[in-house]
Amino acid sequence: MAYDATYDPRRKNVVKSDGLMLRGKTEGTVSANRLGLNVRDEYRLTPKVFVFGQNQYLKDEFKNIDYLLAPTAGVGYKFFDSEATKLSVDGSAGGVWEKNPGVDVNGSGALALGQKLSQTVTSTTTLTQAFSGLWKTSDLEDALYTLGVSLAASMSARTQLKAEVLDTFKNRPPIPTVQKNDVAVLMAIVYKM
Repeated sequence: MAYDATYDPRRKNVVKSDGLMLRGKTEGTVSANRLGLNVRDEYRLTPKVFVFGQNQYLKDEFKNIDYLLAPTAGVGYKFFDSEATKLSVDGSAGGVWEKNPGVDVNGSGALALGQKLSQTVTSTTTLTQAFSGLWKTSDLEDALYTLGVSLAASMSARTQLKAEVLDTFKNRPPIPTVQKNDVAVLMAIVYKM
């Protein structure tokens, strides 16, 4: 299950939120259990430069993350912002709090980078790609990276068929038996309001 919402009153301020919940079973055993949420408020300074505040939340059973909360604020730049091509990068700083099973909450400063690309391939097909990185300032090797690539094709004016690959990499898992890398392949029907 996923959502992506944007409030854009055609002014300088845009509020965005997205979320993804993955839960799956393989032969009756839970093999995926992840919830990620993000809320972001952007304020455009110029047609290409914006400042923003955001709050990220992650809960991932198979990464041994009870919760990870990362509020940050920063600046971004839009290289392209047309109907056909959108490309932006941003950087921010703030804090991160991570709770793992059996240990106290670990708090630290945080640095974050993000990059998003959306390219219209045909009048009915869109390719998107996004990367994000989150580093703890107390230990820069303790990082969380996410890479997503998707292809969406319109089925009607309000629906799309979407195929997506989502790669999540935690450089320093809480215990050595936890895998650093997870890849999810998602097929979805998207409804636009």
